[in-house]
Amino acid sequence: MEMSEIRRVGQDLYGAAISKQVIEAPVIRYPEMSYADAYMIQTEMVHEYLRAGYHLAGKKIGLTSVAMRKLAGIDEPDYGVLFQELGFVNGDRVPGELFLKPSIEAELAFYLKRDLTGDHITAGDVLEATDYITGALEIVDMRQDFRGKSVLNSIADNACFGGYVLGDIPIDPKTVDLGLLGMVLYKNNEPIDSACGSAVMDHPAIAGAWLANKMVELGTPLRGGEVILTGSFIQAIPIERGDTVHALFGHVGEVSVTLI
Repeated sequence: MEMSEIRRVGQDLYGAAISKQVIEAPVIRYPEMSYADAYMIQTEMVHEYLRAGYHLAGKKIGLTSVAMRKLAGIDEPDYGVLFQELGFVNGDRVPGELFLKPSIEAELAFYLKRDLTGDHITAGDVLEATDYITGALEIVDMRQDFRGKSVLNSIADNACFGGYVLGDIPIDPKTVDLGLLGMVLYKNNEPIDSACGSAVMDHPAIAGAWLANKMVELGTPLRGGEVILTGSFIQAIPIERGDTVHALFGHVGEVSVTLI
């Protein structure tokens, strides 16, 4: 794709996110779009947020399960950017008009206390660089139609980031076997799904290491102070106004949100 096309699509996706209007999927408009093009479009979309006064909070990892990557036809996860202004606290009542087609994912948030740089960053390095973890809910959203389904559409659309809710019980990640940590998700007090941390690339810190190495490769290492959402334990659960969702992460605690 030409840079002028990449900028246009990034601006269009940002405009759709702000106006809450569904637009045509990028791969329909540009069937030749590549993986690299999709990430450049995401970068343009992020720049539009920053120009509008939003502030970076961290990163998110998506497609952390083997099944979802096979379905998407890719060999690795994807990533997107978090914004402070779209972060919420545990138990918040979040306006539904902020989203178009929201769904909920349950995951862990890693709060970095120092930069992750160098070659061959490991899960152990991620744990050492993490100040603490909490449970989290990610609100995923889609600003485009569903024709021409492709992971490239999701990547271009900032990995379908809509918002996030952070737990309020800080836990030292080295005191918990995160691969065995169980999670149960409830919607309107009904159990919907459950899984454990091994659903996230065998261990959430392994997902974190994948992202850390990817960011080093791109010349933008993860920095101390960033929050990293390491990928959902389960598939996304659609929600609508009036729904309350809460996730129980064992002794890591509970995270909840109500869409109003």
